[in-house]
Amino acid sequence: MTRTRPPITLVVTLALLGAGVTAAASAEEPRQPRRRLQQVDLPRSNPEEQGIDSLRLKRAVDFLIEQKDVYRPHQVIVVRHGRRVLDVCFYPFRRGWRHDLASVTKVVTGSVVGAAVYAGLIRSMDDPVLGFFADRAIANRDANKEAITVSNLLEQRSGLATSDYARADELERTMFASDDWVQWILDRPMAEAPGWGHLYTSWNPHLAAAIVAQATGMTPLEFGRRSLFGPLGIRDLVWPADPQGINHGFGDAQLLPLDLAKLGQLYVDMGTWKGQQLLDPSWIERATSPGPGPNPLGWPAEIRVGYHWEIGPDYYSGTGSGGQVLRVFPARDLVVVLVAGGGAGYANNTYSSLAEVLCGAYLLPAIRSSSPLPTNPAGITALESRVAAAALSDEGAPQPVPPPPAVASTVSGRRYVMEPNPFELYSFTLTFGDGPEATLQFSSAGSASLDMTVGLDGVFRFFPGERGTTWRAKGWWEPPSSFVVLLDQIALYHYFRMSCLFVGSSATITTKDLSGTSPSFTMVGHAE
Repeated sequence: MTRTRPPITLVVTLALLGAGVTAAASAEEPRQPRRRLQQVDLPRSNPEEQGIDSLRLKRAVDFLIEQKDVYRPHQVIVVRHGRRVLDVCFYPFRRGWRHDLASVTKVVTGSVVGAAVYAGLIRSMDDPVLGFFADRAIANRDANKEAITVSNLLEQRSGLATSDYARADELERTMFASDDWVQWILDRPMAEAPGWGHLYTSWNPHLAAAIVAQATGMTPLEFGRRSLFGPLGIRDLVWPADPQGINHGFGDAQLLPLDLAKLGQLYVDMGTWKGQQLLDPSWIERATSPGPGPNPLGWPAEIRVGYHWEIGPDYYSGTGSGGQVLRVFPARDLVVVLVAGGGAGYANNTYSSLAEVLCGAYLLPAIRSSSPLPTNPAGITALESRVAAAALSDEGAPQPVPPPPAVASTVSGRRYVMEPNPFELYSFTLTFGDGPEATLQFSSAGSASLDMTVGLDGVFRFFPGERGTTWRAKGWWEPPSSFVVLLDQIALYHYFRMSCLFVGSSATITTKDLSGTSPSFTMVGHAE
């Protein structure tokens, strides 16, 4: 029920970025490896020890709590000088849960490519792509296709298939429906010469992931565990794969937010971790520098693009649907990780994106020095109190369950077989018992099922969701015969309102993603 989507056009509030930052903090520093004694888990630190004002960090947490219903943050981590100065979780997300990275996965893919380059398994980013697939018959070969390089894929400038965004969405659906995604990509005709026009697609990074497999003899996940994830101490990682076992280069990877921060710190330290070189500094320089060609359509002139990094005046960011962000300020030795649940700040241009507001108005102004500040026990206590408050449930007490309408007894336990639908759902069953919970069960054509526990007393119920994540749901009846479910996929970042209208022997399910990151859709089922 989830699919990674291209990010909404970037909303930038550049005027905020330099506000309140001292000259010492904003001065450029040479980009070179920093050798640290303790890097394993980015240990916690008193903010003042890292030159950061703890009271200003408290104001950042205040803002996040106050605007929680707008932005729906799940966890925010701030690392300075290799130390965590802020690590705050927001209910219902819990510390230690993995989070779907959406398109920040593209940065992970690029990093695994970089590790293969450092290992000498990919000779150069300028190697031609087709050379990695000499064992395949490839359609529509021409001089332009022969000229595509590995770098073109990570820059999203391959020229493959189309130069039109609307057409790209349609083609991606065709790719996902094919039996061999890599062959589908390789066979596409060229729309333009590589290395110039930028088009955000899923097929470019997925082909880069396939190159890792060809070059290393391992899947991107397997090679990443040996060369990158293992040395970084990243153990809890889920990364779905295509029918041939190639991990999705474009999205769907799940990491602990703390592990994503480790990846950001690796870039700050120019590829070193615990004294071990994992990525070449020159490769990182290239990956985080603007590539050739015009900016993506609709992007501000000040924001350029590298290897899936959005490059600002003093930072670079990996971003993904639902508000997932890895932002690195190399000169300030600062890493910011934000994982969220698809709040309006990401999906709706009425608001600036959360990362822009959080960094520009709160986090950067909290940096007061490159050296330690005087200790501030009162500020630290206030910050810790707000961090603890953010993790508390914001739900009210359970309410009496209203009497159900007559239709409830008719539909309860009845199996409805679905008409053909994009999600390949085969049937659903809604069951009511005597208590304050209902069960909504969906089955797919492959006989797999998902059982959702739905609170009827105004309180969400948690249950196992897809890909090892935890979801929650609550529901109620709306006259005369609609049962409404709020489904929060939490770490998979979607927040659905599902309305099940029962008329005679038929049921119509209308689903709206309240986060705005997926289109609405309607499915129809008929009672057996």
